[in-house]
Amino acid sequence: MSRHGPRFDASPDEHDRAVRAFAHAVAEGDLDCLLAVLDPDVLWTSDGGGRAVASRRPLRGAPRVGKAWIALGRTASDPATPIELNGRLGLLVAGTDGHRSVLSFHVECGRIVRIDVVRNPEKLRRVGASRS
Repeated sequence: MSRHGPRFDASPDEHDRAVRAFAHAVAEGDLDCLLAVLDPDVLWTSDGGGRAVASRRPLRGAPRVGKAWIALGRTASDPATPIELNGRLGLLVAGTDGHRSVLSFHVECGRIVRIDVVRNPEKLRRVGASRS
């Protein structure tokens, strides 16, 4: 993986399989399955825009990112909702703090290499169209 993102776009099917595997693993609390879909050097960024709690520093590495998402999944009251983001499958998650999160993914060779989370409500006003 390039430090600047994927070199090639994953096919829509490859992208969808990885995102669905991520959502399923988080919902089931299955760290092994989650680690299988995460690139070893996966990068997770978040943007709260000063309006919602978000990490100020990116988190890198499958073990750290995987454990963090499993912990977050344990506190979730509802499963993630599939949504379309810029023509690709993403996830919408209702936070326990009343803020929604939108997750977009970059997939390469069947594995997630980057997860970008937006929690800033100003940026999420138009988000919510469901995708099955």
